[in-house]
Amino acid sequence: VDADCGGGADTCESRNRACFLTGSAAGFGRTGTGTLVADGVVDPPIQDVSHPVLASIACVGPSDCSLLNAVSGFPGPLRLTQKVTTTALP
Repeated sequence: VDADCGGGADTCESRNRACFLTGSAAGFGRTGTGTLVADGVVDPPIQDVSHPVLASIACVGPSDCSLLNAVSGFPGPLRLTQKVTTTALP
């Protein structure tokens, strides 16, 4: 609504927000690096047990709550890294 934009009538502009910024993101005052990195770690198994780090990047869409979107930066990129333990079974 217009009140969310801090202006009068017809001051809001609806558009998609760039998730993976590459170059200048017009209207958002940000410059992207063109690259998002999530580093995983390989761990070769010792006695059939391994402790690798899994990594991924995704784009998270907006929620229905504008306050949550503002605080969390949604829509926007999400980087996830998780250390896991794997065991090989015979």
